[in-house]
Amino acid sequence: MNREITVEPWTYRVSPFPAGTDQGRFWCAWIVAIGDGRWHVLEHYNSTPQSFLTVNGEWTMDREASICFRDFDVAKRMAAEAIPEITVNGRTYDEAVAMYERRQGL
Repeated sequence: MNREITVEPWTYRVSPFPAGTDQGRFWCAWIVAIGDGRWHVLEHYNSTPQSFLTVNGEWTMDREASICFRDFDVAKRMAAEAIPEITVNGRTYDEAVAMYERRQGL
């Protein structure tokens, strides 16, 4: 059987922090292809539970309340706008920015 192998980008990380940093690992959103040109935006891609982005730009664990984006650029913009709402272990986005800047000597 000789079938051509297809490689498709499936998941994109959106974060103001570099990959490989604690802040970049936790304060990020993931844009995930779900087929048929549709995308979900997730807060916790590699863990359970996952939070999904709603049409109002809020995070919810209710997959039914989430939005399936048809426009990747809209998904990317809404993901970036929702990142400051992420809280990790009680730390806010602003605290993550301050911690990152301290570590970088900024």
